[in-house]
Amino acid sequence: MPAERTGSIAYLRENPLLGAGIICAGSLAAFGYNMSVFIYTMVASALALMVSTNLLKVVLITVAAVMEHVTYWVNLLGIAIFYTAIGVYAYLSFAQKQKKAAAPAPAAEAGPAPTEKTKLVSP
Repeated sequence: MPAERTGSIAYLRENPLLGAGIICAGSLAAFGYNMSVFIYTMVASALALMVSTNLLKVVLITVAAVMEHVTYWVNLLGIAIFYTAIGVYAYLSFAQKQKKAAAPAPAAEAGPAPTEKTKLVSP
């Protein structure tokens, strides 16, 4: 859109400091988001990453639905089912991790480590 581009350039010429601030704030927000996603993918499982991505999408859809005053019961039921499923998944995942952490470690055999006492003899 040429008109949009010329309007943006005109605004930046009239307000250079504010325009630079807006660009820097947007760039800093994008950098922070990309770093958090990078670190999150290193520490979370692939399944947790997919679930949280879908949760983010449904949160955005929910916010849009609230802003548009969507009240159809099927839409609200679908959103409620999804949020319930996310909660159940989070609870079960947490319970499984707690169970693994509470399980006793396998005991090592008691006694000294075996040592070799015989000398090697060549024929």
